[in-house]
Amino acid sequence: MIRLSSVSIATVIASVALLASPAGAQPEPWVHPDGSIHYYDAMSTPGGINWNFAWDSALGHGGYLATITSQAENDFVFSLVDSSLYWYERPGTVQWLAGPWLGGTQDFGAQEPDSGWHWVTDESMGYFNWSPGEPDNRGNENALHFGESVDVRVPTWDDASAHDGSIRGFVRELSADSTTVGLRHWDSLLAWEGYTLFANNQGRAIYLIDNKGRAIHRWRTTDQTVGALHLLENGLVSQIGNLIPTHFLNGGRVSLIGQVRISL
Repeated sequence: MIRLSSVSIATVIASVALLASPAGAQPEPWVHPDGSIHYYDAMSTPGGINWNFAWDSALGHGGYLATITSQAENDFVFSLVDSSLYWYERPGTVQWLAGPWLGGTQDFGAQEPDSGWHWVTDESMGYFNWSPGEPDNRGNENALHFGESVDVRVPTWDDASAHDGSIRGFVRELSADSTTVGLRHWDSLLAWEGYTLFANNQGRAIYLIDNKGRAIHRWRTTDQTVGALHLLENGLVSQIGNLIPTHFLNGGRVSLIGQVRISL
C-alpha cells in the first residue's frame, strides 16, 4: 500500500485513462449541492429494456436509476446520453426519439397525469423538466425517461409505461456511500489528504482510492498480488512479488520485481 500526494494525481489519472477501453469506462462523477460526489453510468441496451428491468440492473450493481434535482444535474446527465447509442427511433411516418430511463416513477392510483411522481430514492421532486405537453399518461404511463421529440434528442422528460421494452438504455447513479472500497470509518481530521493504492494480499484487484474510500480507478491482474506495489506515472503498476524457490534446500524466498500492465 502506498500513498500519493494530490499534486501528482492529475498525471496519474491522465495515464490511467489512456489504458481504459471505451467498454470499461469509469462512472462519471458529479458534485451535488450538498458537497457529496455521485457517479453516473450511461448504460446502452441495444435490444431494449423496460423500466423494471433497468431498475433491477441498477440495484444489482450497487446503484439506482438516476435522480435529477436541478437543471445543472439534468444538463450533466443528459450530456452522458446525448448519443444515438441510448435513443430509440419509434417506427412510423414521424420519427419520435425516445431516450433512456431515469429514476422517476408515479404512485399507483395517483391522480393523472401529473400527481404522485417521485424519485426512487424518495428524494423530493421539486425540480421538473417535462417536455411540452407531458406528462400525458397515454396508456398507464408511470415511469420517467428522456424524450420524446421528433428527429432530435432532447434533455426534457416524458412519461412512458414501465413495461415499454423498446427503450435503448438507462442511467445508473451511485452515491458516494455505495462506491467505497471496504471503508468502515472515516475521520475528516485524520484522513490522508492524498490518494492510496490498495490491494488485498493474494487478491487480483488493485484500487486507487481517495481519502473517503471512494474508488477512483480499478485494475485487475491475472496473477495474485503479493508484496509492495507502486503506481508509475505512465499508468503501469510495478509489483514486487514473492516466489517459492525450488533450488534452495534450506528454504527462504526470492523477490521478483516486474511491471504489470493491467486492465479494467
